[in-house]
Amino acid sequence: MIDKLRKIFREDQIYSTHKDIDCFAFDASLYTGSPVAVVRPESTDQIRDLLGLARRFDFSLTLRGSGTSKTGSATANDSVVVDMSYFNKVKVVNTKDKWIEVEPFVSVDKLNSILKNKGFYFPFESDNKVATLGGLVSTGYVSKYCFRYGKLEDYVLGMEYIDGTGKIFYVNENNSYKDILGSEGSLAIITKLRLKIVASVKKRSYGRYYFQSIKELLKKLDDIKKGEFSSRILSIYFVSKSVYVSNQRYSLFVEFDTTGISLDDEISKGNNFVLKTKSIVKKALGFVIDNTQKYPWNVLEVEKVDEELLKVESLLVSRKYIVVHDPKFSSEKYFDFIRLCEINAIPLTADLGNGIFYPRFNTNSSNLEHEMYSFVFENDGLVSGGHGIGLMKKEYLTEEEKDSFSEKKYKFDYDNLLNNDKVIDITRFELFKQKKGQTKKDALLKTNNLF
Repeated sequence: MIDKLRKIFREDQIYSTHKDIDCFAFDASLYTGSPVAVVRPESTDQIRDLLGLARRFDFSLTLRGSGTSKTGSATANDSVVVDMSYFNKVKVVNTKDKWIEVEPFVSVDKLNSILKNKGFYFPFESDNKVATLGGLVSTGYVSKYCFRYGKLEDYVLGMEYIDGTGKIFYVNENNSYKDILGSEGSLAIITKLRLKIVASVKKRSYGRYYFQSIKELLKKLDDIKKGEFSSRILSIYFVSKSVYVSNQRYSLFVEFDTTGISLDDEISKGNNFVLKTKSIVKKALGFVIDNTQKYPWNVLEVEKVDEELLKVESLLVSRKYIVVHDPKFSSEKYFDFIRLCEINAIPLTADLGNGIFYPRFNTNSSNLEHEMYSFVFENDGLVSGGHGIGLMKKEYLTEEEKDSFSEKKYKFDYDNLLNNDKVIDITRFELFKQKKGQTKKDALLKTNNLF
């Protein structure tokens, strides 16, 4: 195998010893893979040659960005890992037309640090600072800011990629890249992205609310979404009672864009809370909503709320709740799902701006996880709101969803070279191909019989 790879890659582009490849055996999930070797391509020609080699000698490839997948999408299956870390350049920043062109290994954090000085922003931050743009696009990531900015797919203006057959598609060529969005590296290798950017948020504010009942919480949520300041909402984060050990109440954190709103504006509107604490506000970096005020901001510093939310995650990990799922529901199902988790003592957080819930489990909670997915199916929920399917959730896909993905796989990666055990099983795809081949054969026979 290594000798074959040396025909394409330099020695410093190939890792083959256990010491070198062990760190590529896992990602941010609980799954562990088995890489045969690791290669670091630096050009599209090398990627196409690698695909040709894989097809000729019948081995599979596992795509790797920064390894932040929570579903096992970046774990190898006795395969060669394709480490995309050489594709790490920001190629074009066009502030006039508000788009950028980047390679897939560029992290969102790095990109936004570059855009910040230009007054722009890519509004799809991950909870992991090293997460790459290629990884986010591959999983169909849903940002906590989608209440304001919408879906990631609306920000992908073009894509250069090489599909499993070795065919290269260029950025301006066609719209077929839409099939690659959310395909988790199972259809193609992304080599370049053109993305839309927006004006940066110059000042953020938080609102923090506490509730004793779910109904009270959801009533407030509805009021906020329909209220005077709804156009300024950035994110809405929920924390259930079961997350905290002693603080038995539901928490709602609402993040606002308060760019252009000054303290004097609030005082002139009669916000007495702000008026009474004017000296403190001057020292603050942002505001936080006060439950009793008409105008939704007061004086707690934004950074303190950010820190509090980070502590929520640390608390859950310290209590061994390290398995995170991400079902998505319509708003009329929020009450029932929150109640289900509460009854079963499942710690729960959620992005209520987009309807994605994050129930937490320990490693011995498989029965509870199955019960949760039964609820998802019965209530027309989505198995994954934004983390992807990978290895973790493929058993929960419907036959219709498996067929839909198999159809794309058949089109872009017929030989099943790319991430071949992710989303759908290898045997499941082989059966699909046999069925597809028989259908084509029957259609051809039917056509011939007409003559």
